[in-house]
Amino acid sequence: MNIKKRDKQMTAGPETALRFALSDRAYDSKATNSTMEHTDSRLILLSPDDNCVIVACDLEAGASLKLEGSPITLPKAIATGHKLARHALAANDKVVRYGAVIGHATRAVAKGEHLHTHNLESDYIPTYTHDDGKSFVQH
Repeated sequence: MNIKKRDKQMTAGPETALRFALSDRAYDSKATNSTMEHTDSRLILLSPDDNCVIVACDLEAGASLKLEGSPITLPKAIATGHKLARHALAANDKVVRYGAVIGHATRAVAKGEHLHTHNLESDYIPTYTHDDGKSFVQH
C-alpha cells in the first residue's frame, strides 16, 4: 500500500496504526508469502519465525489440508483460532506464535497436530496477583 494513502486512512488513532503495521508485516513479508504458498488458505502463518499456524475457520474431523506442501488429515474437529504445529516438535521444544515464545511442547507433536493444553504448557510466569495483601508473587 502506498504510504501516503495509508497515512490518510489512519485517522482513527493508535489502534488503526497498529492494525496497519501488523497487516503490512504479515502480508508484505516475502518470507511469509513464499513459505505459505503451498498451504491451505484456512491456515494462517502470523510470522515467518512461527512454528505453528492458526486455524482461520472451524474445521471438521477428517478435513484434508495442505501445510507447506504436506497433506494433513485432521483426526478431530479444530475450532477457529486454535493452533496446528507447523513442523514436528520434540518434547520441551518452544512454541512460537507471532514471533514470540508462548510455551513449550509437553510431548512430541507431529506436523499438523493440534497444539493446545493437552500438549502445550505456557511459559508465562505471573508477577502480579489481585489477592488481598499481595501485590507480587514470590518466585
